[in-house]
Amino acid sequence: MASVTAVFLVLFLFFWAQKPDVFLKPANLAVMMRFVATFGLLAIGEILVIITGGIDLSVGSMTALTGVLVALLMMRGIAFIPPVGAVPAMAITLACAALVGVWHGFCVTKLHIPAFIVTLGTWLIVRGLAAFITRGYPILFPPESPFLILGQGEIYKIPVMFIILLLVALIASFLLEGTTLGRHIYAIGGNIEAARVSGINVDGVRVFCYAISGLMAGAVGILLASRLGQGTPTVGENAVKVKRQF
Repeated sequence: MASVTAVFLVLFLFFWAQKPDVFLKPANLAVMMRFVATFGLLAIGEILVIITGGIDLSVGSMTALTGVLVALLMMRGIAFIPPVGAVPAMAITLACAALVGVWHGFCVTKLHIPAFIVTLGTWLIVRGLAAFITRGYPILFPPESPFLILGQGEIYKIPVMFIILLLVALIASFLLEGTTLGRHIYAIGGNIEAARVSGINVDGVRVFCYAISGLMAGAVGILLASRLGQGTPTVGENAVKVKRQF
């Protein structure tokens, strides 16, 4: 923890020295906090998967699809579902995102497909699905929509997005350090076979971790849709890049 704090202070001083007249201005700090909230929430979900020895490459595309989904549910409706309010739309979106995570966990634990392969496949499929649903055009929210408070609102100059990150980080910290489930997650990451013979429900814990990763990607998709005022299939394109070189 001390080393992380030291690195943070060094980076803080470095960037402050580059633009001392701008760096500490409230507007600049708010922009940074919103960026930190976006990547921080994704990292919280990802770290649970990584601790257990897995990986989730789908989070970037999942943010795009969930942003599109929440906008579609609120502004147009889907098939037989008419347009709904912000709370039901967010609940449905988060549930769908968590189910994608459960699917990843099922493929990894029961079908024994490498996490890299199954989540990479989801990354490609979900990105295409988001583009197909919108035909490449964003779904706009009206400027007066209360939903925009999540991504654009502030409480005492602190962005709501950053406050959400702090709350989720506290919950995740308690989960990992103060619960039996957290100890099981660390045990699986340390030695999966030893954890299995110790009576830990290894498959269940790993599925849970992938579900949380999906849930966090869904939360970020919702927050970005609120921040941008639109659900667009182009967000999250740089979260994961897989390139082939010839």
